[in-house]
Amino acid sequence: MKLASIRLTGLPTWGRVEGEEIILPDKAFLYANPLLIDAIARDALNLVTEVREGLRIPVADAVFDPVIPRPGRIICVGINFMA
Repeated sequence: MKLASIRLTGLPTWGRVEGEEIILPDKAFLYANPLLIDAIARDALNLVTEVREGLRIPVADAVFDPVIPRPGRIICVGINFMA
């Protein structure tokens, strides 16, 4: 499942990407999980495919935000290779 954080009428929201569309969850699910990070924190991602579908936004018309707009941590791993 591919997920995307987008802006809809200037407000942040999110949905799952299927083909050339982003399908938002229904309003009740988005009210409880307004940002993707909220759904992850509540362990609700497994419910995304089970809830009723909301709006469908063409990918070409979407204004994308960072997938996780306010991460709690950023972890970097580096490996040095000898030439």
